[in-house]
Amino acid sequence: MPNGMTLYAQLRVGTSFILLSDEIMSHEGMPTGSPLKLGGTSAILEIYVDDVDSAFDRAISAGGKPMGKVADAFYGDRIGMFTDPFGHIWTLATPKEVVTPEELSRRMHEQFSEMQSA
Repeated sequence: MPNGMTLYAQLRVGTSFILLSDEIMSHEGMPTGSPLKLGGTSAILEIYVDDVDSAFDRAISAGGKPMGKVADAFYGDRIGMFTDPFGHIWTLATPKEVVTPEELSRRMHEQFSEMQSA
């Protein structure tokens, strides 16, 4: 913009593009805005990285707020989740193991049965 403000960021993933707009893009004809403005989000942005621990640390150093510690997930990835300064939720992940469908089912049932009994 003429005043130096960034209008939007465009992320390319393969042949697809994702546009992240600034609050300035939100108006009656274009009801967009940050999760903070809208009071929630309908999407979590997930990126696979080579080293989730160092990428997560960089994201937090750049202003992200951790939603917990980086940890191993039942489905075989090591993940870290954070919110950016605009309220968008991001997951960074590094695959650690390939889990068979049977093992995935067993771990999922174990994980969610523990959550329901808590």
